[in-house]
Amino acid sequence: VVVFGSILGGVRNESNLPDEPDAPTVAQPPEMNTSEPSDASALSENTPIEPSDDTPSHFEVHFLDVGQADAALVECDGKAMLIDGGNKADSDYLYTYLKNQAVTHLDYVIATHVHEDHIGGIPGALTYASADMVYCPTDTYDSEAFRDFSKAVSKAGASITVPEVNSRFALGSAAVEILACNTEGDINETSIVCKVTYGNTRITYGQTAFLFTGDAERPSENDMIDSDEALSATVLKVGHHGSESATSSPFLLQVSPEIAVISAGKDNPYGCPTEGTLIRLKDSGAKVYR
Repeated sequence: VVVFGSILGGVRNESNLPDEPDAPTVAQPPEMNTSEPSDASALSENTPIEPSDDTPSHFEVHFLDVGQADAALVECDGKAMLIDGGNKADSDYLYTYLKNQAVTHLDYVIATHVHEDHIGGIPGALTYASADMVYCPTDTYDSEAFRDFSKAVSKAGASITVPEVNSRFALGSAAVEILACNTEGDINETSIVCKVTYGNTRITYGQTAFLFTGDAERPSENDMIDSDEALSATVLKVGHHGSESATSSPFLLQVSPEIAVISAGKDNPYGCPTEGTLIRLKDSGAKVYR
């Protein structure tokens, strides 16, 4: 597990990867106001996240070790969001991880797309935690993994919602924006891409942003570039496990990440991450964790 977090404006970084250097310091946001709009949709595109001198704030992003799959947990001011859940074999791990973190409720679950290595372990998470809002690019798909996922969502008291591109919602004092959600075409290309921003939007050094790209490939990356949306992020969850079909140079130029996290299985048969992807990440100046 790699954890990037800010507590009371200080930074806590953890890594159990002995071959990597200590996790670098992420931009330190000021203490934040933990108030959240009663209606998540009320967080408009121009709504700043206001700092507060007397209310501490807590923000962490956990990248989980699920091998050749994806899973991340975002926590902010007592709110929690799960982005993907690994393979079906990771269900027990997701259950145990949430239990160890004392996360009994997920305010949001984002299933970036319907491949098993992204939704397979979500039922395990929803066996332990309840859920409010569950996002997925589709609410119907013919696979055992999706049927299990759909049943787990229903048992958790939620339903599957297809998000709108450019929609925003609050997670504690963090802001989450949906940058892509293609509902047609190649399954990887349907991936929900979201950006989580924490900190004061009025001062650059007070912001930390995480960009989660699922398995979005170059066509989706090009669409996001053409949309003129702000793609810059401190941390990039590298698309499609570091395959050659994603993480183009133009996309990296727009994102300009300080840190890149690749979720790929050791000695996986797909050759992920590819040499080309690693070269492009190096050229971008990003420090890579995998």
